[in-house]
Amino acid sequence: MDPKTSTTSDASPMYPRPVSATSKAWYYFIVYTRRVLLKLALPILKRFPGMLYPGVKPTFTKSYPCHPNLTHRFFYPKSYNASDPALPLYIDIHGGGFVFFAAQVDDKFCSNLANNNNILVVSLEYSLAPSSPFPVALHEAADVITSILDDDSLPFDRSKIAVGGFSAGASLALTVSQLPNIKKILRGVVAFYPVIDWTRNVQDQLASKPKGCGPDSLEARMPLFEYCYIPAGQDMKDPLVSPGFATRDALPSKVCLIGCEHDLLCRDAEVMAQRLAKVETEDGASAWEHDGIKWAKIVGQVHAFDFLPFPTGEVKKIRQERAKQMYDDVVDWLFREVYI
Repeated sequence: MDPKTSTTSDASPMYPRPVSATSKAWYYFIVYTRRVLLKLALPILKRFPGMLYPGVKPTFTKSYPCHPNLTHRFFYPKSYNASDPALPLYIDIHGGGFVFFAAQVDDKFCSNLANNNNILVVSLEYSLAPSSPFPVALHEAADVITSILDDDSLPFDRSKIAVGGFSAGASLALTVSQLPNIKKILRGVVAFYPVIDWTRNVQDQLASKPKGCGPDSLEARMPLFEYCYIPAGQDMKDPLVSPGFATRDALPSKVCLIGCEHDLLCRDAEVMAQRLAKVETEDGASAWEHDGIKWAKIVGQVHAFDFLPFPTGEVKKIRQERAKQMYDDVVDWLFREVYI
């Protein structure tokens, strides 16, 4: 098969790749060691300006009875007044390979989205693998979204609802939006550099990248994420695992897919966008819209470039400009196609 393509035509199941006992032990060591280090580093990082956005906080946090162990973050526009009309709702799902991080990492994005665009933003928490593999996070997200919709204390317009996410969170946004009880209430879904197709070999994904764009941080991590998130015996062609196998009718009417040119996941997302829209474009096309589908390729950027720490000089300037343009384009699309 051409390494620049992925397919949904073969219906035969594909299961997670075998992992040796040594690799399993190494994966667990990496996951839990990194979690401990992140927990220890958090109080220190908060002391430095620009790290973890210490001045950015949600309006409030809240848990729901369906999953009382999960605390979600709610961002009202600072200008909001109780007498104002109901707000559009954007539900955000954080990334981290289904294994790392928490809703807090998206605070700056959520705060800016709410304050700059008069949107109510809710940042969802979910349980992490490997202790909570698929489909735990998927069902938690569905339960919490249902609870949000039933929450009469929240001032949002029930006809203007979108869900979105980053990386693993983008994959969850694309999968939870396929569940019938969630799909029927959503107007659109936004997926920033999502995990689209778990059946793809990492080496084939690397081969789909432009030549000379350098190493990819996901190359070593994707096997770890696969082992932690996808249980043995799970068909990886299930569209609730690999949303690239979802049919057009299974998704909301409006879908926005965004990839980063130097990301091994980019081509999979582009192929999905082309398939959903039933269009063929040149590989170099960086942006287009057709029949409710929006595709955007962030040229010259790597996976999660808008969250990478410690940028300096010209690199920092370019990243900030590209991130702002990416977010502005998504907001423009939301108000043209979803919040209408």
